[in-house]
Amino acid sequence: MENITADGMDISNFLERRIQEHREPIEADFMKDIVSTIGNAEGMYRHLNLQDLTFRFLLASLQLQHVLRAKGDDNMRKALNELPSTPDEAFENILQRIEEQERHSSTAAIRTLTWCYYSRRPLKMGELCQALVVEDGHHSLESNGKSATSVVDSCLSFVTHDQSTGGVRFIHPSVQRWFNREPQNQKLLAPDYLAKTCLTCLNFNVFDVPIDDSRGLRPEDLISQYIGPYPFYGYAAQFWGDHTRETEQGPTVQRASIEFLESENRRTFMLKITALLENEGYIPGQTVLHVAASNGLAAVCLKLVNGDVK
Repeated sequence: MENITADGMDISNFLERRIQEHREPIEADFMKDIVSTIGNAEGMYRHLNLQDLTFRFLLASLQLQHVLRAKGDDNMRKALNELPSTPDEAFENILQRIEEQERHSSTAAIRTLTWCYYSRRPLKMGELCQALVVEDGHHSLESNGKSATSVVDSCLSFVTHDQSTGGVRFIHPSVQRWFNREPQNQKLLAPDYLAKTCLTCLNFNVFDVPIDDSRGLRPEDLISQYIGPYPFYGYAAQFWGDHTRETEQGPTVQRASIEFLESENRRTFMLKITALLENEGYIPGQTVLHVAASNGLAAVCLKLVNGDVK
């Protein structure tokens, strides 16, 4: 689903274009009914005081998706007669449908929504597709990753893939605000999911190697050589500390972080890749405690100092 923006076209033209782009053809008469029902709901908009044109397009788009995602003509016509009247009601319907999907699609969707909600920056599609198949305790990828189409489809109308930047994010800031509230916030995974995913990736066996940066290769060539097949590694290397710091009291996160930090090859690999990505100089000789302390991991530092490592 494309990003919702106000570009000056009226609601009816917007709806007609979206219907024409639908994967399955819609009969002309039914298309007119859809456009008329949704496009002429100005009374609803006035009641909601939707002065922001972008917000009007958002609600119209959500109502249209409510209809188009119904299966079969009869169900689509029923959906048209039961349109959500507010964005919040539409969001509730979408989340319910996500939970009713088959297990793999539902899991991918909830993980994607969790990344969109908590990530330090929008993940690129390649990063996200790989992050979704990282499983706790594994030391290698068990899958090549989700496809971009399956990721967006599993989230129904909640996320958009920005083709210009490659980023994946919520279709509108109101989705982020909606997930701030209960009970929907509890439907997302806990923040330690992000920490565990980053740490699991950093602990992959493939990164337990030294980086040979003595050949004068350009930074982009070194990055491509060592992490090219692992697009999510760049995000994990740069932001594992942020996600771990917020959840380091959990025993699973503590164990994974200590396992990572005590591996000199993996720790140095991360530091060198991060320096390349951020165009900064690599500082050699950083110890386990130095890296833990520089990332603000107080609980991990305490365990390391006390020798309380299992």
